[in-house]
Amino acid sequence: WTVYHGGMNAAARPLFGNGLLYINSADGPSPLVAVKPDGQGDISKNIVWKTTKQVPKRSSQILVGDTLYMMNDSGVASCLDAKTGDEIWSRRLPGGQYWSSPLLADGLIYCFSQDGDMQVFKAAREFESVAENKLAEGSSASPIVAGKSLIVRAQRRPGFESDRFWLDVYDLATGAKRTVFESPDLSVGDYALSKDGQTVY
Repeated sequence: WTVYHGGMNAAARPLFGNGLLYINSADGPSPLVAVKPDGQGDISKNIVWKTTKQVPKRSSQILVGDTLYMMNDSGVASCLDAKTGDEIWSRRLPGGQYWSSPLLADGLIYCFSQDGDMQVFKAAREFESVAENKLAEGSSASPIVAGKSLIVRAQRRPGFESDRFWLDVYDLATGAKRTVFESPDLSVGDYALSKDGQTVY
């Protein structure tokens, strides 16, 4: 089957839940659509809802039950009813540009700005800020969690593509940081964890 949404090709991954497929097309008249993926051929008629409000162009959304959470590029966090597309709440958070995808852990959503700001709020129908932190360096890449550690592809001057990238590991309990990869001649591109979470590739 095919869905014609009128947008572009986005970096955000599609999500599935509540019998709906959520597609972020990043741009155009309907940058975020929810479609019932039934049938064959053109199923564009199965689009259940669409929205243009606060949709990110780079980061992925988070689906938690019947709620959908987003952090757009300019720092506006929002929560939608995943079944109807209605906005439940939205808040502008400090920190400038947010390009990396948010993380969900233990009912909390973590968002990271290019300037190193980390905003934490509850994954709930009522907005509640839990914490604001500042990392040593900023990042445009999405961090990952391994056990009690946060792994960040850091950049000294976010937004400058010629700068080198390296990997920092933060202890989530103490906030202590250690650099596990830094080289004047090499730069980290993609990275992944081993299945046991002990090795970074």
